[in-house]
Amino acid sequence: MPITAAADLQSGPEALPAYLKLLRQRGASTASINQRKHFLRYLLLALDQVREDSVAYRHAVDQVLAKMASDESRPFLVSVAREFFPFWMGDLETVMALAAGDGFALQPILLQSSGSLIQLFEAMDSDGWEVREIPSLAQYLADTTPPGDEEQVLDLRDRFLRALHFILQHQPVNPATYRAGVNAMLLLMPRAQTQRSFLNLIREYFPYWMDNAPGGDSPDASAPSA
Repeated sequence: MPITAAADLQSGPEALPAYLKLLRQRGASTASINQRKHFLRYLLLALDQVREDSVAYRHAVDQVLAKMASDESRPFLVSVAREFFPFWMGDLETVMALAAGDGFALQPILLQSSGSLIQLFEAMDSDGWEVREIPSLAQYLADTTPPGDEEQVLDLRDRFLRALHFILQHQPVNPATYRAGVNAMLLLMPRAQTQRSFLNLIREYFPYWMDNAPGGDSPDASAPSA
């Protein structure tokens, strides 16, 4: 698989052509390229003359998302921002790792998520997902729950992972869609502590989801860097 665009990598605004070139080599559609280009041009304007670090980048991403992202497009644009970060930083090693694996969401992944966690849980329950059998989830909880673990903690882990399955129910099974679902969930979590706990949970759950989720693409061993 060609990854020659990685050799063109430069940091800052010059990183955008290398990012788009690599996506074209990977087979991203023209519509996907144009959507990314539109978003990243605004992002680069927000990043003009700021220091190259993760804090400044995150603030700029939040600023641009607040102005131009819809509820439907936000998870995909968050994925784009995460993909673009090592390009902007000039981190060739990370870019090469992304290019060699399944690190890019080549087409827009538009997920219907609610405006809050409560609304998401209500939609999930109204569709019967609170009692639906999910083999990968049952296996994960059986393998990872210590004896005597509090029932409240177990129920919370079960509920969050059911919500992730609910969001991804019509999506193909691959790291890119998993990452998009995670991003959609994170956007509903205002507390940093809740986000950190959820990230630890989904990183641990990822191989179970890839091995057992019904339908979709063939599993890929590379875990998402959500």
